[in-house]
Amino acid sequence: MTEEWDVPTVFGTDAKVVNSIQRAALRLTR
Repeated sequence: MTEEWDVPTVFGTDAKVVNSIQRAALRLTR
């Protein structure tokens, strides 16, 4: 995958995936 995180696609269908990853990251950080 290339560095295309600034594209609106992240806020589209991948938004849920990003949310899950962020939640997992928060759990790992705590």
